Amino acid sequence: MPYGVWTLWDDTPPPVRKALRAVYRELRAEHAGLTSPLAKRYAKSTAELWAVTDALSQEAAVLALTRKTGQGRRANRRLVQQAAKRQALHLGSLDGALAKLAAIVAKDRAKKLAVLPRRMA
Repeated sequence: MPYGVWTLWDDTPPPVRKALRAVYRELRAEHAGLTSPLAKRYAKSTAELWAVTDALSQEAAVLALTRKTGQGRRANRRLVQQAAKRQALHLGSLDGALAKLAAIVAKDRAKKLAVLPRRMA
């Protein structure tokens, strides 16, 4: 595990911590190792938002399926629609967070490239 990931989410239960660290590692790999502190903090928040979105998506699917199959206590249409709306709102937030993280990483890379001396041809 990369340096600094071991200490993230130490105060959370082990299954949750493991899932959050897995998402964080994937974000790190996708963006070629987050170098700036701002990118690392934003990746941490994005991983947490990812977990929330995943849980809401699962909840919306369970509600819709129990309404469709009619097994167990059936959810009414309003509850299913609210769950779907919550899921859509969080998916939009997650997409925005991933785009902003990519922009932060691209800005950091451009800043590093600007500092490096250019080779004379």
